Amino acid sequence: MKYVMCLLLLLIPAAVSAEAGSVMSLPKIEDVFVIASSPLFAGKRPYFTPESLLKALPQMRLGEAELKAGARRVWQSGVIVLKDKKVLFWTSCRSNFIHILTDSGSTSFIIGDGRDDL
Repeated sequence: MKYVMCLLLLLIPAAVSAEAGSVMSLPKIEDVFVIASSPLFAGKRPYFTPESLLKALPQMRLGEAELKAGARRVWQSGVIVLKDKKVLFWTSCRSNFIHILTDSGSTSFIIGDGRDDL
């Protein structure tokens, strides 16, 4: 029991520091070097093109997206490379939401109220 308690106490600071290091804002347009996105399946319209994601960045704010249970999703992913060579990995399953992942954490950003469009 003591071993388990000590292990938990060691893990708590790591979880807190990972959360503190998560992305709290999206980059400014002028800081973006390039945006790339993976292609979707044939016949599927992408949620974002590199150009449309660049235009959407200033409209996005921190927030959680509503995802309806049972709704089938096709996920799109890509990267945002900044001029300072930092890389932000992104995923999306709709046109008003992205989830950003870096080596220091992850954060979701939404446009509007974050409600599901399915």
